[in-house]
Amino acid sequence: MRWSKSWTPFGGGERAPVGGLLDEALGKRLRSYKRQVAKRYRVVEPEQIDRVLGSGPYWISTKLDGELWFLVKREGEVALCAFNGRVVRGTPLVAEAQELLSDAPDLILAGELIATPPEHVGRARVHHVATAFGDSDGEAALSFHAFDVVEEDGKDALLVEYKTRMKRIRELLSSGARIVPVETAEGDSKDVLRLYREWVISDRFEGVVVRSERGVTYKIKSTLTIDAAIIAYGERITGDVHQVREMNVALKREDGTWQLLGAVGNGFSEQDRADWHKRLSQLEIPSRFRLANREGTLCKFVRPEIVVEIRCSDLLATDSWDTQIRRMSL
Repeated sequence: MRWSKSWTPFGGGERAPVGGLLDEALGKRLRSYKRQVAKRYRVVEPEQIDRVLGSGPYWISTKLDGELWFLVKREGEVALCAFNGRVVRGTPLVAEAQELLSDAPDLILAGELIATPPEHVGRARVHHVATAFGDSDGEAALSFHAFDVVEEDGKDALLVEYKTRMKRIRELLSSGARIVPVETAEGDSKDVLRLYREWVISDRFEGVVVRSERGVTYKIKSTLTIDAAIIAYGERITGDVHQVREMNVALKREDGTWQLLGAVGNGFSEQDRADWHKRLSQLEIPSRFRLANREGTLCKFVRPEIVVEIRCSDLLATDSWDTQIRRMSL
């Protein structure tokens, strides 16, 4: 299998950069899975477990703070591949996978690539993976935790129920040291709450991932709150009614400039949107900076006098294509 033509040494093997994967069909399959996973996720706060989740059964896994990678076997050779085209082969980690999958047909396993933190202090976090890739000795810190079978022997494994897919992962990887199945238990909503307390409140893991028979995946973790100023808003007009479609919020930097965070548009009733429009329209100011809203029209800037508390589940440095997210400072 010719994985790439752009290799650099890494950890006793070699790696290819973003876009290095030559097999476009394989790359398309990995990107498609990434999008499908994003669509299946529903963020649930711990306090909502009893209300949102039914009786089950559920497959409850630890949520690891790492990067989505894929263990791929093609033409008898195994490599680690990312959806953005990065490839790792020939390292001790991949050699372990090669041995574990020696009797398996061609397949694709999805999993979380994590890195042990320096001096084993605290839990693994996503930035530790980047640190490991930046260090010639960092390969030893990496481990792969499989949570799904994407494809096996040319067949779409996602058509099979998740219980069967997890059983197959355990058959293949249970004897591994650094290539292992993600820790998973079967249970109901009471087990979800119990394991959340055991795994997350103790700060062992970032959160809990719960998969249902219906194909919906719940991500259970604490949310973050941020106090930010409203600096602009997007408008929508329905008949004679003017409403706020979304608010753009920002944080003030030490140099006095405003760092854009993004748009907030959920959680408003129709009356809320009209009330906010009336309030914000009185604060409008001219601006040379042009900012488009979700409908493609220009936002209206306002004096940054109103601070709101916003809630989110994650702070993202990259988008779904692993491209760095950049926001203007005004």
